[in-house]
Amino acid sequence: MALARCERCGVSGLKHSYPHLHTPIGSPSAALLCGAPHCVRPGCLWLTEVEEQQYLLGLRSFRLSNRAQEVQVI
Repeated sequence: MALARCERCGVSGLKHSYPHLHTPIGSPSAALLCGAPHCVRPGCLWLTEVEEQQYLLGLRSFRLSNRAQEVQVI
């Protein structure tokens, strides 16, 4: 599942790898916030390798980990 983090907080130190950064539709609005504790900056969508392959095949809607929502990316 995708992860929401701002570019500043990034995804280092997590148990899963999220190497691919994408911008949510509607950005730079603050509709999607960074999921890091105590961070209130607008978030980006970070995808796993499998999700990136799906993105390259045309999928543009991804579920966020630990959240009951989906986010579309450009």
